[in-house]
Amino acid sequence: MVKIKQFAQNENYFGQRKILRIKLKENENKIILCDECGSDYFSLSSKMSNLCSECVYILYGYENCKHQFMDGRCEKCYWTGNTSEYLKSCKKSN
Repeated sequence: MVKIKQFAQNENYFGQRKILRIKLKENENKIILCDECGSDYFSLSSKMSNLCSECVYILYGYENCKHQFMDGRCEKCYWTGNTSEYLKSCKKSN
């Protein structure tokens, strides 16, 4: 009887994971590594692929995320606050 309950619990767990994967595929919101600053970010939070919203804002002037940090990450875009030397120099020149 215990084995049946464990199997049922596992089946429910895997069923929930499957639903989450389907939702992730529909939204295509993945965690990606930014090529410029090296931070993780949510793919749908940026206007360009391979650059987080912060780097896209600094380099190309696109609208930036209105960051809300919790535990060292933005809850909206998942950016960690990383920057690069090049981005620092871009900020100074503006």
